[in-house]
Amino acid sequence: MDKIVKYINTQTNNKYQNLLFFGAVLSQNTSTMQIKFDIDDKSLKSQENVEELKELCKKYLCSYINKIEIIFKNCSLTMEEFKDVCKIVLNNYFSLSNTELSNIVFNFNDEITKIIVPIKFSILNNPEVNDIIKDIKNEISSKTNQNVEIEFEESSTTSLNLLDDRKSQILEDTMIDEVMNKNKKVELSNIERVFGDFDSSNAYLAGSLIDEPENEIISVVGVLKSVDIRETKPKEAEEGKRQLSPRKYLSFELEYDGETTKCILFFTKDMAEPIMPNLDSIVVVQGKFNNFNGNSSIRVSSIAKCTFVPPQKVYRSAPSNYRYVKPEPYEFTEQINFFLQDEVTKKDYLLNNTFIVYDLETTGIKPELNYIIDIGAFKIVKGKIVEKFSTFVNPECEIPEEASKVNRITNKLVENSPTIDMVLPDFYKFCEGSIIVGYNNINFDDLFIAKESKRLSYNFDNKRDDVFNIAKKNILGLKNYKLSTVCQAENVPLIDAHRAINDALATAKLFIKLVEKYY
Repeated sequence: MDKIVKYINTQTNNKYQNLLFFGAVLSQNTSTMQIKFDIDDKSLKSQENVEELKELCKKYLCSYINKIEIIFKNCSLTMEEFKDVCKIVLNNYFSLSNTELSNIVFNFNDEITKIIVPIKFSILNNPEVNDIIKDIKNEISSKTNQNVEIEFEESSTTSLNLLDDRKSQILEDTMIDEVMNKNKKVELSNIERVFGDFDSSNAYLAGSLIDEPENEIISVVGVLKSVDIRETKPKEAEEGKRQLSPRKYLSFELEYDGETTKCILFFTKDMAEPIMPNLDSIVVVQGKFNNFNGNSSIRVSSIAKCTFVPPQKVYRSAPSNYRYVKPEPYEFTEQINFFLQDEVTKKDYLLNNTFIVYDLETTGIKPELNYIIDIGAFKIVKGKIVEKFSTFVNPECEIPEEASKVNRITNKLVENSPTIDMVLPDFYKFCEGSIIVGYNNINFDDLFIAKESKRLSYNFDNKRDDVFNIAKKNILGLKNYKLSTVCQAENVPLIDAHRAINDALATAKLFIKLVEKYY
């Protein structure tokens, strides 16, 4: 329990035992602190209770604060969730290069929330600025059910810096793409004809073809898998038209490093069926690249056996700067000694390592079929939470109703969010040099990250730890080991579970606490 909530209940004989602390904002100019709580019992939100809480907080804080304001949250989002939604909306209007999202100021009060947005270059003279403010205000109000006021504040960063940043990004991306493209092709040797006239000395690796021009003649090499003889099934011809006959064809796949390319060889009249090499042989084909209804394949004209030297695996490096999701300092006032214990850790594991504690929300439970829609993560340095990384992710598909019932994330909420292709490079940069931690992450979250990182060629080879395993090993006798159960047993707050940023924060606090107790 937070220290201030514990103090309040000690003074009131547990009158506010279900009181939740959501955050505090301190004005250094006026020494006024706004403290935000929530409690299920509406009868305890009266003005009389507000005054009582105000006096208790004043006594607790002694002479540190001149004035206390008590606010009960009145929307379905926590303060941090509200901030995240606002930043996602703002980023849809101004790219990360054009706004300083980490420096946005939120002034909370009972009636309206004022949001002050620093803009890296002035658009205040733009004739459409008032319409932009109105649109942002309406979208945030719609998504959060809160009254907001938007104010733009010009930042000193010049547009010249932004242009230089953009040029650097383009150059960096071009260099990465050149390296990745070179890694798609290999030189062939020991070529033995199987069918047709194969006439190439190099080939693409199976699974590496994504955006090749339609009908271009290309060569693809890989390990032979799943050979079948099949027949087309023509639709019944309309009256007066000639009925097409079934066509026999050979269907097989070439595989490399878990990725596959489908190959099809149509038989012509009087053509002898080719004698295919054994499964798991290395085979190269030549033919036209075909993409039908999003399914790519090779219309084969020749087949050969061969050998090749597998290329050295090339991974993308982290971008030099964050592109779409910029980490923010973890500055909850609850971290100030007013509210939580502020002891310096003596545990070598915490002192000598940096940790990223993260959580995902997804469209389902199967990594091979489902997609990430929410990432929340916190960085721990020397036993303290210092930074957070949070974003919704557009899965580019419909979110199933069953998933939305669990995590309350809807299609509307993510429709303007960055895709995983945009988010993952920034998350990779955030995780560099850290031990990655989660709650049952090894059996769930890590599998989703592994799928996407393999597709995008990022190597998340960080050491891993799992709070679920720590808890199961050391906390005996619990009815189950769900995150909520373990948090309750260890008096760690878990507010609005099944949202990535909230679960990640609870997991980070739980991780620190369990390491302090059991390592």
